[in-house]
Amino acid sequence: MSLWTTIRNYSDYQSLSPAEQQVFIEQGIESQGYKCALCGRPLYYDKKAEEWPGFAGARPVVDHDHKTGIIRGILHAKCNTDLAVVENNGEAWIQKARKYLGYDNYIDFPK
Repeated sequence: MSLWTTIRNYSDYQSLSPAEQQVFIEQGIESQGYKCALCGRPLYYDKKAEEWPGFAGARPVVDHDHKTGIIRGILHAKCNTDLAVVENNGEAWIQKARKYLGYDNYIDFPK
């Protein structure tokens, strides 16, 4: 049985050995079609190079709900960090970013 289909809580993931955590992440990446669950860009590990290729922040991480511990998916580290900003600061942060970028005048986002 796959670790990806049996481990659903982050605390259970943390109790895995480093080798099992790697298998978990690889199985998660495969189940997501080798794409980040948030942005959809490629998400893979080059075992020969022993590094995470691509843009800065491309390393895969296990994303989870900090209140419930439920694992949501595998994201790029950068996507996970960006998601945390939006999740923790919500609409107020998004509105400030829109104002800062000058988008309020010509982009109509749904409320």
